[in-house]
Amino acid sequence: MPAQRRKPKLRKKVKSGYSKRLFKLFFLLFVIITFIYWITSSKYFNSRHKLSVAVNQKDSDVVIVTFDPELGEIYTITIPANTQINLSRQLGVWKAGKIWQLGKNEGYKGSLLAESLTKYFKFPIYVWADSGFLDYLENNPLKLISALFKYLDTNLVIGDRIRLAFFSLRTRNSKRVNIDLKDTSYLKKEELVSGEEGFIKTETVPNEMVIIFSEPNIAKKNLKAIIYNTTSQNQTAEEIGEILELIGVKVASILKKDEEIETDCLIYSKDNDVEEIFAKLFACEISEKPMENKFDIEIKLGKKFADRF
Repeated sequence: MPAQRRKPKLRKKVKSGYSKRLFKLFFLLFVIITFIYWITSSKYFNSRHKLSVAVNQKDSDVVIVTFDPELGEIYTITIPANTQINLSRQLGVWKAGKIWQLGKNEGYKGSLLAESLTKYFKFPIYVWADSGFLDYLENNPLKLISALFKYLDTNLVIGDRIRLAFFSLRTRNSKRVNIDLKDTSYLKKEELVSGEEGFIKTETVPNEMVIIFSEPNIAKKNLKAIIYNTTSQNQTAEEIGEILELIGVKVASILKKDEEIETDCLIYSKDNDVEEIFAKLFACEISEKPMENKFDIEIKLGKKFADRF
């Protein structure tokens, strides 16, 4: 009888041990799948569109790195530190080399640099990083692996960083183009408001810059956009139009509304891919349905947007 009583207890222990091992196996599998998803998920970089990153160089020159997945090319554009730039968020005029620190002081981090380059030069940029990002331009595997494990102040997620590292690794030197903006027609030397000598931009974006920042995959769709300006500032809507045109969208109309609306920015597009890009670029809310007219892209600008652009 005692032996018979012990057998059920033994089966219970075996069954309990098996359940614990099964639970640990499923938990380990869950952790592995979650980790793989985390390191491979991309927020910004994909194989369809270019990605430009505004890079700070510690009170030195500012660098824009543009990755072109279609042509397999990397463009590195250097903007001199003493280039005078009209900042976003109504923060006045500053030299390029000082914008990163100002952004940190004002609580905007690197987004102030990206926004200001977009506003001033009309380059579509919504990703930013500190100087450590330049290590991602190496085509040495060991240096790229080392860069992935270093701290980087950026809005890129780990999946983006891994994809960009692999892209850089595959890019030959013949596919890497370095441009100093002061050597182009887009900058001219002049006395700055500070009294120092430096650079300011000319009025027209040179064709060599348009080629770098335009999106052929968007341009070939022949999309037409309308901008509803519900702000008191006509210039803001015109600047947004210039950026859209550079990317490859035809701005059919800028419609001024009589009443100023206390909203930010709203976007709708029949093309979800394009809609997502512009929503990231201008930090707009996406509208689920058309607003007023039957255009491919509709953008409504409110007072809050004008205040931060």
